[in-house]
Amino acid sequence: MAERDRYRERRWLEGVTATVPNGFVAHARDRLEMGEALYGARWATAGIAQLLAELAEEAADLGAWSALALQALDGGHLDPLVRVGIVGQLSAIARAGAEAHAAVETGIRLLARAEAGRTKTSPDVARTRGVVVGGA
Repeated sequence: MAERDRYRERRWLEGVTATVPNGFVAHARDRLEMGEALYGARWATAGIAQLLAELAEEAADLGAWSALALQALDGGHLDPLVRVGIVGQLSAIARAGAEAHAAVETGIRLLARAEAGRTKTSPDVARTRGVVVGGA
């Protein structure tokens, strides 16, 4: 069983979010701990293709949940200026999801190219969204 490198995780999260002062790093670390408690070390055997596919789902969720939150605003009794501010933030969230999704798709294409370069004798076949990447 693979062990998580919590120091590496913290440094990664702090590095990629250095210009965004918020509770993201602590929240992400809490999610990692919760995931380990629920799922153990499944990530270690999932493979990069499966983890990239999961990232694509999570990125799409940012768009989907922001669309639902936008609709939930319709029934509220918020000050119009507050509502406009929230709509702007939901827009930014959806945009971040779209950008994350595009980055994941680029990662999937890079993986596909790497897998395509492997020999036919390779036992490693990456699967992403039901599409076989590479040769089997």
